[in-house]
Amino acid sequence: MVGRAPLEVPWGDILFASNAFRTAPLGMRETTLDTSIQQQHPESKAGRKSPYRFLLFLPTLLLAVVFLQPQARIRQMDVAQYFAVGHIVRDGKIAALYDHESYREFVALAARGGKVGALYYNRPAFYALATLPFAYMSYETFLLVVRIGSYALFAAALWLIPRWFPDVTHSRALLLAFQPFLWTVAMGQDTILLALIMGLGAHLLLNRGKIFLGGAIMALAVFKPHIVWAIPLALAAQRRWRALAAFMAVGIFLALLSFTLIGTSGVEQWMAVLKAPTTDINSQDMGNIREVAARFGLLAAISFAAITLAAFVGCLRRSLPVALAAALFVGPMLVPHSYLQDYSPVAVSALIAPGPMSYAVLIPWQLFVPGRASGIPYAITGTAFMLVMAVWPPIDKRRK
Repeated sequence: MVGRAPLEVPWGDILFASNAFRTAPLGMRETTLDTSIQQQHPESKAGRKSPYRFLLFLPTLLLAVVFLQPQARIRQMDVAQYFAVGHIVRDGKIAALYDHESYREFVALAARGGKVGALYYNRPAFYALATLPFAYMSYETFLLVVRIGSYALFAAALWLIPRWFPDVTHSRALLLAFQPFLWTVAMGQDTILLALIMGLGAHLLLNRGKIFLGGAIMALAVFKPHIVWAIPLALAAQRRWRALAAFMAVGIFLALLSFTLIGTSGVEQWMAVLKAPTTDINSQDMGNIREVAARFGLLAAISFAAITLAAFVGCLRRSLPVALAAALFVGPMLVPHSYLQDYSPVAVSALIAPGPMSYAVLIPWQLFVPGRASGIPYAITGTAFMLVMAVWPPIDKRRK
C-alpha cells in the first residue's frame, strides 16, 4: 500500500502574511493578508492585470480631446491674475493685493480675445507668494508655462491618485475624461493641485498611518478654504484628534502669515473683493446651492440643502474614508461661490470610499449634458453619492 505524501505547510507564506498584517496601518488590515501573498506569488489570478485594460483609454482619450478642443480658444481666461499678482509681489506691494488699482496696468491682458477673465485676485494672501516667478517672464512665456504646468498636474493626478487608491477598476482611464479636470486645464485653474493635495493627505492618513502628517498636508489646500471647509468636521466626527490638530495648526499658521502680509486694511479689502461682482463671473454656471435656487427656485434649494446635510451627517457617522469622501463633496455644494473645476477633489472621494456610486462620479456622462459646463450634475451626483454611502454596509466592512 502506497502511503500518502506528507502535507507541506507553507509556513514562510503564513509568517510573511501575519507579519504584514501586524505591521499594517489599521485602514489596510482587511486586505493585507491577500496582498502579501500576491506579492510573493504574482502569478495568482488576483495579481494579474488584464492585457485589454488599455482599450478603455481610447474612448476616454477621444472624449478628452473633443472636450478640450473648443475650450482651447478660451486661452485660459483665469490666469491673468496670477501674472499680475506676481508683479505686485515682486514690487513689494503685497499689502495692496486686493486693491483694484493695483491691477490697472494688467486689464488689457485679461481682455485678450474679447474675454475678460477673473483678473482680481481673491485667494488668501499666502498663496500669492507662489506667483513670484511669473513676474520674471513675458506674458506669452507665462501662458506657455501655465499650459505645460496644467497638463503636468493632469498627468500627475492620472498616475498618482489611482496609485494611492487602487480599489476602483479602470479609474485611471475614467479620470482621463473627468470633466472637472478637463475644465481646470481649459480655464487655467489650479484645482487639480487641490485634488492632489487632498489625495496625498488622505493616502498618508488612511494607508500609511501617518496621522499628523496627513492632516498637515490636507491643510495646505486652504488656498481654497470654501472648498475644504468640511474636512475638519470629518476629522472631528471620526475622533482623529491628531490629524485635526495638525490641520488646524497649519491652517492657523497660514492665516497668520496672510494677515502679516496684508494687515487689517488688506483683510477689509479682501472681504470687499469677495463680495464684488468681479468675483461672480458667470454665476449662472456655479454648481452649488446658489445655482439650484436660480434654476429651480428657493424651495428646491432649501430641499436640496436639507437632503445634502442629512446625507453628510449620515456619512460622518460611518468610517473615516466615507467621512472624508463626503466632506470633499459637500464643500463646493453648499457654498455660494464654486464652479465646475472646484469639483476636482471629488475624484478622490470616488476612490477612497469605493462603492456603487464611484462609477456614477467617474464615468463621463456629464460631458453629454447639453448647455455650458456646469457643476450641477456633480452636485446632484454628490447628494446621491452621500445618501448611498450613508447606508451602504460593505464600505465600512472593507475599509475601517
